[in-house]
Amino acid sequence: MKSQSGPSRGSFEPDAVLPVQFFATLRRQAPLKRGECQLLMAVLEDAMHCYRKYSSARDREGRRLFRDAEEWLMVDGPAAEPDGESPSLSFPYVCEVLGLDPSYVRGALRRWHEQQSPPCTVPFGSGISLAQTAA
Repeated sequence: MKSQSGPSRGSFEPDAVLPVQFFATLRRQAPLKRGECQLLMAVLEDAMHCYRKYSSARDREGRRLFRDAEEWLMVDGPAAEPDGESPSLSFPYVCEVLGLDPSYVRGALRRWHEQQSPPCTVPFGSGISLAQTAA
């Protein structure tokens, strides 16, 4: 008889959740949270929106928005100031307040980004220039 204590090998895969589903669920789970939590949820939602929308931007402003979102989402900052006073508005702090696992959110964003990046189809040394592929 198989144990029901955990997932079987090979069958555990992370759930794919759309941002709309993710934030709707988060809002339903915390109906009494006001003020700070709603603001932090809006900050997180905006960062994820910019990360996804501008991930393949070609214009300067779009690339800047993507880099800013990527830096905030993917680079660890302190969850609180060293003196224990007012916490910084870092991604780990936002996740802590909202009850989210930063590693899980980052992993989901990385997987999404990898799926959006087309693989290089021109073999290195093939003699094809970028000018030829753009024409």
